[in-house]
Amino acid sequence: MTEVPGVDDLHDADGILADAMARTAALWGAKRTWYLVNGSTCGILAAIRAAVVSSGRTAVICARNCHKSVYHAIELNRLTAHWLVPPVDPAFGIYGSLTPAMVADALRACPDA
Repeated sequence: MTEVPGVDDLHDADGILADAMARTAALWGAKRTWYLVNGSTCGILAAIRAAVVSSGRTAVICARNCHKSVYHAIELNRLTAHWLVPPVDPAFGIYGSLTPAMVADALRACPDA
């Protein structure tokens, strides 16, 4: 839709999309917001790539139950993964979320991540 005349261009927004992204950033207290296409996979791949390129790091800390695209980002960026196994949520019998303490411990144990 963004290639239709009269509709803003996602890649060079200066109209309705630029306004919407500015309002979204203000709503969430962010400096900038960029809308993306291709769903969460595209956003996760871009976020991990940006994080490792800007930091120069070659390792990441990940939950074993993370989104499939995290596994893809690890392979595409030739990263080393330090895996954390989250606790099982007894109400549902599935793995839940990492705790802040687990992440803090992993950051201390894996300074390359």
